[in-house]
Amino acid sequence: MARRCTRATLIKDLKVKGTSETIKRGTLVKNIRLTGNRGEIECSTRQVKGLVLKTEFLKKGLIASAPFASISIAS
Repeated sequence: MARRCTRATLIKDLKVKGTSETIKRGTLVKNIRLTGNRGEIECSTRQVKGLVLKTEFLKKGLIASAPFASISIAS
């Protein structure tokens, strides 16, 4: 079962595999859900839905619940 948190921000420009999209640093990611992998989350951006990102590329935004505490995200 996936747990939800609110938002985080990208700290690095990332090219999205399989598309011509590049998600820029500072982009807000929403609808964050934990995956089976400790270092990854599933989320959405304005450009791309159903995106899986490594937490090392995120900075905490508005945290709604404790599940985010179980993964490490740069502050």
